[in-house]
Amino acid sequence: MAVFRRAGTGNLLIEFTLNGERVRESAHTTDRKMAKAIEARLRQEVLGRQRLGKVEAMTLAQAMARYERTVMEPKGNPGAAKRDRWCHAMIAADLGADTQLEALTARRIAAWRDRMIAEDKAPASVNK
Repeated sequence: MAVFRRAGTGNLLIEFTLNGERVRESAHTTDRKMAKAIEARLRQEVLGRQRLGKVEAMTLAQAMARYERTVMEPKGNPGAAKRDRWCHAMIAADLGADTQLEALTARRIAAWRDRMIAEDKAPASVNK
């Protein structure tokens, strides 16, 4: 089912996979009809991107905000959310919040990881 409510949450969630692309986010509403309309709009957006072969440009800050909205909020775990926000702030400070996701190559991320290890950060901190 693409529109559902998790136990203990108010808003409906939308989750589906279309041609290998996974979409998971809050509908920000409790109205099932409105959530279904949002799901239909999201499906059209995914199909449009897939047909055109383009992915919308997104900055690191936008990606982290989307993660908070679609993953952290639905989980409702304040401890994990606090840790993730700390990690996001550290990553944004080091890599640049305005950095385009396309510019984050494996080589750049590996260099950042190596720098964190050289600064004697705990392995768990680096992994997060």
